Amino acid sequence: MHSRRGSAARAVAILVAACALAATARAEQLDVFRRYEEALVQAALGRTGLTIDPAPEGKLIERVEIVANDVILPGDYAIPYRVPVVYPLLRHAVWLNKVHVRTRDDVIRRELLFRPGERLRRDVLEESGRNLRDFFILSVARIVVARGSAPDRVVVVVVTKDNWTLRLNTNFTIDQARLDALSMSISESNLAGRNKTISLEYALDPGRHAVGLGYVDPRMGGSRHQLRLLGDVFLSRATGGVEGGFGQLTVGRPLFSLRTTWGWQLDLTFQEDVARTFQGGDLRRLKFNDELIPDVYARRLITGNLVYTRSFGVLDKLNLSIGFRVTSARYTLPDDFPPTLSAAARAAYVRILPRTEAASGPFIAASAFRATYVRLQNINSFALSEDFRLGPSASLEVRLADPIFGFDSRYVAVSAAYGATYYGRDNLFTFAFSGAARLQPGVIVGDSWVNESLTASVRDVTPRFGPLRLHVAAGINVHHDDLSNSRLAIGASNGLRGFAPRQFVGNNLYGVNVELRSIALNLWTVHIGGVLFYDGGDAPTSLLTAGWHQDAGVGLRILFPQFNKDVLRFDLAFPFELATGGGYAPRFSVEFGQAF
Repeated sequence: MHSRRGSAARAVAILVAACALAATARAEQLDVFRRYEEALVQAALGRTGLTIDPAPEGKLIERVEIVANDVILPGDYAIPYRVPVVYPLLRHAVWLNKVHVRTRDDVIRRELLFRPGERLRRDVLEESGRNLRDFFILSVARIVVARGSAPDRVVVVVVTKDNWTLRLNTNFTIDQARLDALSMSISESNLAGRNKTISLEYALDPGRHAVGLGYVDPRMGGSRHQLRLLGDVFLSRATGGVEGGFGQLTVGRPLFSLRTTWGWQLDLTFQEDVARTFQGGDLRRLKFNDELIPDVYARRLITGNLVYTRSFGVLDKLNLSIGFRVTSARYTLPDDFPPTLSAAARAAYVRILPRTEAASGPFIAASAFRATYVRLQNINSFALSEDFRLGPSASLEVRLADPIFGFDSRYVAVSAAYGATYYGRDNLFTFAFSGAARLQPGVIVGDSWVNESLTASVRDVTPRFGPLRLHVAAGINVHHDDLSNSRLAIGASNGLRGFAPRQFVGNNLYGVNVELRSIALNLWTVHIGGVLFYDGGDAPTSLLTAGWHQDAGVGLRILFPQFNKDVLRFDLAFPFELATGGGYAPRFSVEFGQAF
C-alpha cells in the first residue's frame, strides 16, 4: 500500500513540477489567457482580408471561404528551450502535418446547409457549425460572417482545424499502479481527407482482451446514408483462449438537419461472450451460506432493429417513429463454473442471472424538443466550442411483443423521459427524469408489472467567480422486479474516485459529485486547469440497505487540442473510510474525459 501511495505522490509531484517549470520559462512570450479558437478566427479573417459583418441576417451569401488549418501551426508547442525533454520533442512538431492528410475543402463544404446565392439565415449557419463540430476529425469548427462586396452581400468564413487522426487512439483507466481498462484503435479517422474511418481495435478489461476491425462511412457514395461495421474477437486473460465475439452492422439515413423530414436506420448486433463483474481488480464473489460464488456467466445476445422516422417542425420539433425489433438473450453458467459449489449454491446463483428470453414485435415512438442552442466553452473541455440544446424535451415509446411475430414472449413495454436545460446569467442547469415498465403477467407471482425502473439526474454549472467555477451533479437509478438482475456499479472513475473501480455493486445506484474547477491556462496551446472535488454515493442491492460512501481530493486537467477534444484527467482522492488494515489510503487515477 505504501508503494502505491508513493507512486501516486511521485506522479503528481512530477506533473506539478513540469507545469511550474513550463509556466515560468520565458513567460514574457506567453499569454496564458489567450483564447484558442478566437485566435484562429482572427487569423483567418486576416488571411482573407475580411472583416466581420455585425448585421448579416437576410443578406445574400456571395461566397463561402473555407479556411482549413493543419493539425500543428507555427507557434503551437513553442516551448522555451529551457524546458528540458519537452523542448527537443516538440520544437519541430510541425513535421506531423507531413504525415496527416488535411480534411478536404469539399468534405467540409458538403456538410454546410447553405449555399452561395441564398439568403443568410442565422439558425442554418449555427446548425452547420454544430454538424461540423460533431466530427471527430475536427478539433475546431467555427463559422463567422464577413462583409461582402456590397452592403447587401456577405461572405461566410468557415474556420476549421484538424485533429490528428492517423494515430494510436487510446483510452485508459489507471487505478493506483494498476491498469484497470484500456482501449486502443490504430486508425485513420480521415481516410484520404474524406472523413471515413478504418481501424484496428484492441480493448482490455480485468477479464479479457478484445481484438477487432472497424469501418465507418458517414456519407456513403457522397449521399446522406451512413454505414458502420464492427467486429471483435474476445480472448480470456486467464487462459488466452477464444471465449466469444461481437459483430455489428448499422446502416441508415439520419436526421442530419432540423429541416430533414425523414430518416431510417437498421441495426443488427450479435454478441457471444462471458460476462464478469469485478470489484476493483478482483472477480466479484457472492456469499451463499459459507460458499463464495464467482459472479460470472455466459451470454448470447442477438438484436435487430429497423426504424423509420418522420420529422415535423423546425423550431418546435416532433419526431414520430415506427419500427420492428427482435431480441434474443440467453444466459447460462459457463463451462468452467466451479464444480465444487453445492447444487444449492448453483441454483441460488442461477436465480439471479438475467432472464433468458426471445421477443419480437413492432414499436412506436415520439420525441419532442425545442431547437434552441447555445455555444459555450470550458464546460466539459477547455477552449473548444461545446453545443448545448436548451429548453424542454420529452420522449415516449411503446413496444409490443407477441408470439404471432415468431417468438414466445408476450408483453407491452412502455418507457418515457422528460428533461430540460436552461442557460442564463452564465449559469447552465440541466435536469432529466425517465421511467420504464413492462406489463407481463405470469412472470412474477402476484405482480403483472415487471422491469420497473426510474432514473433522475440534475446538473448545475454555476457562473464564474474569479478564475473558478462550481460543477454539481446528482443522480439516482432504481429498479423493481428487474428481470435483467442489473449489476450497477460505482467506484473510481464512475462516481467514487476514492474507492476501487466497481467497489460497490447492486441493483440500484445514486451519487453526488461536486467539482470546483479553475479556468484553463494556455501554455503554448497546451491547456491546463486544476480541480478540487467531492464524491458521495452507493450502489445498494435494496434501498432498505442503502449507505453513503464519500471521498474528496484534488485533480489536474490537461488538453492537447490538436489531438483530442477530451481532457486528460489526473485525480488523487482521499476516502472518508478506513482501508483494510487501517489508515486512510488515497487513490490515484488517470483517464480521458471529465468525471461528469
